[in-house]
Amino acid sequence: MPQSHAPTRARRGRAAGTGRSGRSAGWTAGLAAFGGIMVLLNGFLQVMTGFVALLDGDFYVVAPHYPYDLDTTAWGWTQVVVGLLLAATGFAALAGILWARIAVIATAAVSAVAAFLFIPYQPVWSVIVIIADVLVIWAMCGYTRAIAERHSERF
Repeated sequence: MPQSHAPTRARRGRAAGTGRSGRSAGWTAGLAAFGGIMVLLNGFLQVMTGFVALLDGDFYVVAPHYPYDLDTTAWGWTQVVVGLLLAATGFAALAGILWARIAVIATAAVSAVAAFLFIPYQPVWSVIVIIADVLVIWAMCGYTRAIAERHSERF
């Protein structure tokens, strides 16, 4: 009797070793790519925000009696450093490297805290950054090595 090369019922529609269907694994890989690109974009924009604070210290005005009132020069350097970290880890995460995904999660968490402290200076922008950071963390947490290997073979 000839052997069938069709996948078994247990493996049909599943990404190898992930327990996820092929469609779900595709969504996860797409979200991870989205997360990597968002981290790159967020890093670039935070560097620009930091340069604005460094070049024009009076650009950002804070309400009086804000408990986290920081010097705009120090705040500018903080934004530049966090932005560069985000961009560097974003490039590595797009390559599917495990340590980079962990670093993206950590730097996105730091970015969210920095955005929270930046709320009195730019409230709408800070909330947008916090939401983007949460989405990035969510996307990176669902991306596994098996999915990365499976999708790297396609490209």
